[in-house]
Amino acid sequence: MLRKKDTDRILMTMLRSQKGTSDLNFTPGKPLQVESSGALVPVALEPPLEKLTPYQTEMLALAVIGKDPGQFDTLVRSGSADCAYEVPGECRFRVNVFQTKQTYSLVLRKLETKILTLDDLGLPAIFKDIAAEKNGLVLVTGSTGSGKSTTLAAVLNEMNETRPIHILTIEDPIEYVHPHKKATFNQRELGSDFDTFHSSLRAALRQAPKVILIGEMRDRETVDIGLAAASTGHLVLSTLHSIDCGQTINRIVGMFDKEEEDQIRGRLNECLRYVINQRLLPRKGGGRVASQEIMGVNLRVKDMVLNGETEQKTFYEVMSVSRNRGWQTHDQAIADLYEQDKVTEETAVAYCSNRPVLSRMIDRMKQERGIKDEDALELTLDNSAAELGKLIKRIWPGSGDEFPVRHEVQSQGSWVIYEPRAEGSGSQVDLVFPIKLLGELKGLPVNNPKGEVIASGTTSGGNEPLVDYKLSALKEITLGGADMTAALKDLLPPFFPPAFKLANIKFTEGKKRALQEIAENGKFQHVNALEAIASKAVDQNEIAAIENVIKTIKERGV
Repeated sequence: MLRKKDTDRILMTMLRSQKGTSDLNFTPGKPLQVESSGALVPVALEPPLEKLTPYQTEMLALAVIGKDPGQFDTLVRSGSADCAYEVPGECRFRVNVFQTKQTYSLVLRKLETKILTLDDLGLPAIFKDIAAEKNGLVLVTGSTGSGKSTTLAAVLNEMNETRPIHILTIEDPIEYVHPHKKATFNQRELGSDFDTFHSSLRAALRQAPKVILIGEMRDRETVDIGLAAASTGHLVLSTLHSIDCGQTINRIVGMFDKEEEDQIRGRLNECLRYVINQRLLPRKGGGRVASQEIMGVNLRVKDMVLNGETEQKTFYEVMSVSRNRGWQTHDQAIADLYEQDKVTEETAVAYCSNRPVLSRMIDRMKQERGIKDEDALELTLDNSAAELGKLIKRIWPGSGDEFPVRHEVQSQGSWVIYEPRAEGSGSQVDLVFPIKLLGELKGLPVNNPKGEVIASGTTSGGNEPLVDYKLSALKEITLGGADMTAALKDLLPPFFPPAFKLANIKFTEGKKRALQEIAENGKFQHVNALEAIASKAVDQNEIAAIENVIKTIKERGV
């Protein structure tokens, strides 16, 4: 077995090899690797070590687990084991050893010793309200390595600075050691201080804490006792793995049997105070920056916790309209990071929840900043031109300002089906909008998570409104950027006469650029359609823009 000083030397060499190292990775068949800013980087040692052998990783596993027979039993029985490892005077690590292909791999997460404040982390002001809560359940969620523990440590530090209370933590392992300030801390670690989370949590209820931190809600027993503690006057803080606030609720409910769902929803409804979901994004210029999705509790949230989300009511929608409460979606938080020049547009789009929604926000920011036409054109070419061209080809068969019935639209998988009635039915046409078919338009990004039919009904002579028009569902549906979203909503008013008036389409700067690109590439031939728009326009700048596009089309003879 490796001597401790040799193990410590290897670990510290790896830790110092890259700026911002967060994890050390030992995998058979690979070199020593560290994770820095979200990427694995190989580490050179002296003497050189090109690839780890199964024997070497097993020796490292034995070295970091130490002489604790309980950890060996856990590793053999379950195939993985967690523990803490300390390099005296340097740092502590959270260790996970796991079996893979009959060998062992290790991942060590560096545990920060300095506890950052809420201000150090730049967390929203609502986190001070969270730290002042007296009871209930607060969940900080996200993927592995998203900064959940760091955020919770900052919240506990705020309590430590301001509240003379007893705080008990139940962790695996202890990540941040909190000194006694105004608060009194007792921190317990799995393995050395207790056997299981739920047994320790049961004991905690007899230890008179005001605040209980549960390192992770791993199973239904822990959730069950955590809910009991949160419902009996304690403030319970914990973490969970989920991708957003809405999924957090579903994950908790999903830990229990179907027949227990109503009861669990009721208990959660009584004690839930906040859900925060975190994502770490690559920071512009290096490093990483956190996005927080924040959801508190109001009557609408309580109703959805109790009864589940519906087509008309979603956690996302409630958060998006509650920024005055300090709540926000990831898309809003990421848009803020983009506006603050902390992340690139590509990063923002890659990490958002709803690309069309984020694209609209970014479009709006660019317009407000007064970005030059050349920069705006790049966005137009990426997001609007191809999409608008395809949409125009589908809905404008070259008729000027009429929108005729087309039998072939259905077979092409379009998003509007015009189904003529039987012979002798006059001009009546069934109108159906099966939004799931939007995805069949290749290259046209669609956001409609529920895949619902949003409207259906019958119109005669263009005067009757649709029978069933679900405006709330329409609001969830977006195509590409803001311009395409506006176009879609112009095409689906609360009534849908056969005569489609082009003048109803708001001709934005983005559309002008998109149409101009289509024209310059010979893909748009509907001068009469543009002239119809121009004839109804009142803004001189808008008219001039349209006339320039018409001029370009005519000059190129397309």
